[in-house]
Amino acid sequence: ENQNASLSSDHIRAITKTSDGQMWIGTDFGLNLFQPTSQSFKTFTHQTNNGASLSENFVFAIAEENENQLWIGTRGGGLNLFDVTKETFTAYKYDVNDTNSISDNIVLSIKKDSLDRLWVGTSNGLNLFNRKTGNFTRYLVEDGLPNNVIYRIEEDENHQLWLSTNKGLSRFNPTTSTFKNYDVGDGIQSNEFNFSAS
Repeated sequence: ENQNASLSSDHIRAITKTSDGQMWIGTDFGLNLFQPTSQSFKTFTHQTNNGASLSENFVFAIAEENENQLWIGTRGGGLNLFDVTKETFTAYKYDVNDTNSISDNIVLSIKKDSLDRLWVGTSNGLNLFNRKTGNFTRYLVEDGLPNNVIYRIEEDENHQLWLSTNKGLSRFNPTTSTFKNYDVGDGIQSNEFNFSAS
């Protein structure tokens, strides 16, 4: 971690304002906390010999778990849980030998829904994280997704999730674990969404 007058990169990938009013910014070179009193940034980066540091510097997504914890999605380092008070990171990574691990280390989107479920969109499927067990339930093309790249996750008033993908839009019903997929034939502008598009 270090203190800088400027951001760690001019490539901003994610911005989140937490419930305590703090502004967190993800860039290609780490996680940044904007400090308004000094008009500077506190930056958290990956450190090779520190297993409690950010697992990868490229930050795609940030979501608040509670006032002391943030979820951080990285490009290749999996999902990180950041303890704001202790300034430590816990990484959840894909393990080819563990079907309960996250489905991919490229985490593009994170959504804590209104029922307090944590959903994680990767470049290889949608994941539901069980905080008690530390296990992930995976949803992939073979389960009904139109494509495994999940750019963004939104929730509607019926607690259903809307997923932007590389092959159209998908509505997921968590109660029945079923998908309804939409493409250009249904009137959306294009089948392929961009990063963070929803």
